[in-house]
Amino acid sequence: MTVLFALAPVDGEEPVRFTDVYAASPWIPPYMTVYLGYLAVGASDQIVRARRYARAAEGRIFVRAASNMYAAGLGVAAVYISFKAGVVTAAQFGHQLPFSETLVTTVVLVVAVCTANVGTLFPVVGPRLVSVRRVPRRYRLYRQLHPLWLACYQGAEHVVLDPPKNPTRDALPLKGLHDALYRRIIEIFDGMRAVRPYADPSVTEIATTRAREAGLAGGDLDAVVQAAQFAVAFDAKRNGRSIAGGASTESGAQCAEPRRAAANTDTEAARLAAIAQAFTGSPIVTDIRSDYAAMTRSTSS
Repeated sequence: MTVLFALAPVDGEEPVRFTDVYAASPWIPPYMTVYLGYLAVGASDQIVRARRYARAAEGRIFVRAASNMYAAGLGVAAVYISFKAGVVTAAQFGHQLPFSETLVTTVVLVVAVCTANVGTLFPVVGPRLVSVRRVPRRYRLYRQLHPLWLACYQGAEHVVLDPPKNPTRDALPLKGLHDALYRRIIEIFDGMRAVRPYADPSVTEIATTRAREAGLAGGDLDAVVQAAQFAVAFDAKRNGRSIAGGASTESGAQCAEPRRAAANTDTEAARLAAIAQAFTGSPIVTDIRSDYAAMTRSTSS
C-alpha cells in the first residue's frame, strides 16, 4: 500500500474527500483494492468469530447480544467496503455519484462503529439494568422471608452471622440488597438444618394428606408440607423435645432440607417466601402445630 500510494499522483491533502478527488487517478484503484480487501477479510473473520461465540454463549443473554451486535456492526462496515469499492470502480468508467461519497461513507461508518461499541457495553450495563429492575421484587422477598428467618433465629441464634439489636423489627438494607437476601437465605437454610433433629417423621404424611384434601398441589403443597415440618420441629426444639431417631429417618432427613442447588438467589428466595407465608398464614400448618402441641401436653401429663 505504501508503494502504491507513493506512485499515485496525490499532490494535495484531502483526508476527508480523498475518494471523491482521487478515485480516478492512476494507482489509486489498486491501492484501494488492497485497502478494501484487507478490511473485507478482517471484517469477515470477525463476523464469523462473533457469530460462533454467540452460539457458544448459550444461557448468557448479554454476552450473546454483545456478540450479535458486534457482528451487526461489522455487517454495516461491509456495506461501507462494498460502497467504497463500487465508487472506485465506477470512477474508472467515468461515472460519478450525484452526491458526495464522503457523506455516505461517514454515515455508514458512524452507524457501524456505534453498533459494535454499543454491543460491547451489553455485558457490563445489561446485568446492572436487570439488577435495578429486580430491586422491588427483592425487597418484597426480603420482607416476606422475615417471619421464617425470625423463627430460625429464635430456634438457633448461632446461625445468624450478624445478630440484629431488635430481630423482631425487619430493617431493610440500604445497600447490598442481593447480598443481604442471599445471607438471609443461607441463615434460613442453617436454621432449618439446626431444628432437623427435632423433626417428627409423621408430619410429612399428615401435612401432605391435609393439603391435598384442601385442594393444594405442586409448589403450594410443597410449601405447606415443608412449613409444617419446620413448625413442628421448631416447637419441639423450643420445648426441649426431640424425636428419637428423627434425624436419621427418611422423613426427618427431608424436613426443612435446603436446596442449595437452586437456579439463582431469586428463585430460592421465592420458594422460601412461599414456605414463610405458609408458616405464618396456613390454617393447615396452624392446625398441625396445635395437634402436636396437644399431643406433647398429653404425653407429658
